[in-house]
Amino acid sequence: MKNLFKYISIVSTVVLFSLGAFIYYLPAASVTKGLIAKDDLALWDGTTTKTVTRSTSTGYSITLNKIDNLGVDIFQSYGGGVNRNSTTIAAALTAVGAVNNVSFFAATGTWQLTQSHTLTSNIFLNIPPGAIFDTDMSIRSSSYIWIKSTSGTNEYYCQATGGTDPGLSEPTDVIQDGVAMTAGAVGSLAVTEWDFDDNDTLGYDTVYVRLTDSTDPDGKAAGYVEAAYTLTVYSPEHITAALSQSIETGDGSIAFTTNGIVGSRWHYSSYTTFLNNR
Repeated sequence: MKNLFKYISIVSTVVLFSLGAFIYYLPAASVTKGLIAKDDLALWDGTTTKTVTRSTSTGYSITLNKIDNLGVDIFQSYGGGVNRNSTTIAAALTAVGAVNNVSFFAATGTWQLTQSHTLTSNIFLNIPPGAIFDTDMSIRSSSYIWIKSTSGTNEYYCQATGGTDPGLSEPTDVIQDGVAMTAGAVGSLAVTEWDFDDNDTLGYDTVYVRLTDSTDPDGKAAGYVEAAYTLTVYSPEHITAALSQSIETGDGSIAFTTNGIVGSRWHYSSYTTFLNNR
């Protein structure tokens, strides 16, 4: 029995020694370091939640303030750092609401509108150098086709390629070769008129046009027909843009020399409305 215990003791010592040697010689994992990016930061998204909680290396939980020095970076907080478009703007407006005063920082790049937006009085818009709001969207492109309506004279309606719902929001204007068309009534459109409706039992509303020459828009160059949308800001004091600005009230103009809202028309009542250059 003594020999058995002695044997077990010797084996245990060898095993522990071997394990210790293994642990001692285990190479350390490599550590990769890099620059901190915006995606690594806890940014304020304009909602009532202005803090973030995280665990410490000792296992405790601490509450910290989110970063808000620029206001709300809607590109990062609602566009995932990828999307500069109407989906991002709409998500930000829905989340923020119409109560708390918030400054929307529109990151540098082109913001493509595919629907109209109204910024309420609690929303301020900060446009840095190089940020552009493009209010026109081409609906004469490889993404769309035009079908002759069964009603009216030489009226054509827009569908997605493949003959399905194009998913268009009702535009403020429809542009033909750089010139605004006149709003009309589907089924009785005159030349150079447009409407947004369903006159062919499609199950969805879409853009109808009758071009100046009454031809099929598919026969025109890309970009020949565009849907124009509106960005409405509450007042001139609710927008900040870099570099020089030219603003007139009434049916005047608003221009940002190298950035801002592209070629816009200015209307002022209780709101300030930016439309494309028509």
